[in-house]
Amino acid sequence: PVAIAVGARGFVYVADAVNGTISRYTPEGIFLDSFSGMTGTLHDLAAGPAGRVYAIAAAGTGIYQYDFESYASHTIHAAPASASKPGGLFVNATGSYFVVEPGKARVNKLDAAGSQTASFGSKGRGRGQFRSPTRISGDGGNRVFVLDTGNNRVQVLRVGEPRAPLTGPVNTLPSVRLTDLDSLN
Repeated sequence: PVAIAVGARGFVYVADAVNGTISRYTPEGIFLDSFSGMTGTLHDLAAGPAGRVYAIAAAGTGIYQYDFESYASHTIHAAPASASKPGGLFVNATGSYFVVEPGKARVNKLDAAGSQTASFGSKGRGRGQFRSPTRISGDGGNRVFVLDTGNNRVQVLRVGEPRAPLTGPVNTLPSVRLTDLDSLN
């Protein structure tokens, strides 16, 4: 297995790069079904709205949507040849996609149709800069968390609202800092 995602109803999705499958399990771990014949080597998974699961290929060839209810799949976004290899994928409740590009030290936001609407970040150690952003996740609200392994921190993006300070403890993991960033609209 190379990636895992948990959907809103508790289904667990597991990507298997060797066999080219995405498998679905119950919350109790019972195998239900799977998609096979994936395009490219899968790199990351994200559970999105309406019970769909999304995958990103390791070579950066695109974002793919899989619907386990209708057993339909299609390409959401075919990456341009200039795109670097992706690090991670997150899909929020409105259907926007967030893709980390480690080689370009940035986060790209795409709309539900797969068109890029924003890009955030640059190489470095300061606010809004990344040394090696590798994974991304969200809290179901307006915050997106970017794992920046090169800077040993998690940076927090607030989507669609002006910059506001985080509440609660900032240092939640030993030697990893949560850093609040400007909004990504």
